[in-house]
Amino acid sequence: MLRFEKLLMIGATSRNSGKTELASAFIKKFSKKNKIVGLKVSTYHINDSNFHGQQSLPLPDKYIIIKESEKSDKDTARMLNAGASEVYWLRTKVEYINEAVNEFIKLIDKTSFIVCESNSLTKFIKPDIFIMIRNNQKPDKDSATEVMKMADIEIISNGEKFVNFDISGIEIDKGKWVLRK
Repeated sequence: MLRFEKLLMIGATSRNSGKTELASAFIKKFSKKNKIVGLKVSTYHINDSNFHGQQSLPLPDKYIIIKESEKSDKDTARMLNAGASEVYWLRTKVEYINEAVNEFIKLIDKTSFIVCESNSLTKFIKPDIFIMIRNNQKPDKDSATEVMKMADIEIISNGEKFVNFDISGIEIDKGKWVLRK
């Protein structure tokens, strides 16, 4: 597993659990003093067709990296609106995830901190911190069950708010994301 410094990863047990809301909160707080890049990763497996909320988009042959440039209500645009210097949506077939991440790394300033939404990426990369949001109103999706044990923090969501999390428990120190003790 590749160690990836300056990366804060956020996953969730189900869709619409607050990943983008939490990512945007981190971006808003830390972009005042640090260059923050937002990243949303969608991985596709054989027989995936209409999930990830974008049924009309074709699956990539290997992967595609899209740089967000518009202000809208899309997840990536919400991260941009929160203060990220750049935001990317990486859509990849699972077997090309390492290649796709290596290509993404070439696109960004090496001094940037990254706030990323992904469950699957955790199988391949060890971030500074991995946060898992558990929505206690919805069943867990398979990709979340596989990576739950890797989480540094588990946050409970009731679908509207986080019930056990204070953002001040995470900071940037000496070039990486850290948990306050």
